[in-house]
Amino acid sequence: MSPVFEHEKLNVYQRSLDFVEFTGKDRCRFFDIARGSALECAAALDVLVRRKQLDQDQSDSGKQILKEIVSMIVGLIRSQDGGRAYEDQAANNEDD
Repeated sequence: MSPVFEHEKLNVYQRSLDFVEFTGKDRCRFFDIARGSALECAAALDVLVRRKQLDQDQSDSGKQILKEIVSMIVGLIRSQDGGRAYEDQAANNEDD
């Protein structure tokens, strides 16, 4: 199909389209990285509490937000690749 608009002729536009065509496997890899980053943030909250730079209530509040984020990321992963094995979510929910 020939370009209709001028921006469609640009290499950067074409490469951007290539970028958004990631396969399910590629997307899952990025979602896995995002999930890991969220879990690292939870660990950082624990460190801040231990160093008395953050109180436990603030940490708990942050962890609740991170838990929601991780749940959404896991949903994205599942929507991309139905054949993967997943951690039991209940194991991650110590004291709901």
